[in-house]
Amino acid sequence: MNEKSNARRLEGRREFLLSAAGIAGLSLLESPVLAMRDSPVQSGDGSYSASMMAAAAETFLNSLSADQRAKATFAFEDEQRLDWHFIPRARKGIPFKELDAAQRLLGNALLGAGLGQRGIVRAATIMSLDAILREMEQGKGPVRDPELYFLSVFGDARSIKPWGWRLEGHHVSLNFTLLEGNHIASTPTFFDANPAEILQAVRKRLRALATEEDLARLLINSL
Repeated sequence: MNEKSNARRLEGRREFLLSAAGIAGLSLLESPVLAMRDSPVQSGDGSYSASMMAAAAETFLNSLSADQRAKATFAFEDEQRLDWHFIPRARKGIPFKELDAAQRLLGNALLGAGLGQRGIVRAATIMSLDAILREMEQGKGPVRDPELYFLSVFGDARSIKPWGWRLEGHHVSLNFTLLEGNHIASTPTFFDANPAEILQAVRKRLRALATEEDLARLLINSL
């Protein structure tokens, strides 16, 4: 490798690292995994507060009918807690499709307590893409429905024993586990987008995961 090409390669690496540092700074702020700590209040506005998650989960469950609550709740030890995925498939839990307007607001409040403002915007944008896929596929693929995202609560949010909750559907799987009022884990966490970029309709050029996609391309192009 001659000196000129080696210099270009080093300059490309430098540009990638500078770009990655800026993008990663934003990504860290959005990450539920890294933004949470082990205290009852994890951030200035309480977005990542374990106590807020417990209160939001209890308020949401109290809004459900007996039949709805039976769908939405599981023992913490239930094997369903470990059966996570991001593909369109049959799921347990209570889907947004079966909630009334008030219950949906409370479900979104639980989601916001776990993700914060940026995270809930990201999740809602990805969920909305199923309406685009439904138009594109014209019924030829799996069932596409932006309301087929399921909430599940594992264990008792009021107890000091371990409990957790999950939101899951196509290209979204958010799993939270808590113990004694403290946050323990927010994994597995999965976000993806299909289509990656909308090429038609009123939301043309929307990219739900533009930051992550651009960072991945920077990495590939730096090699």
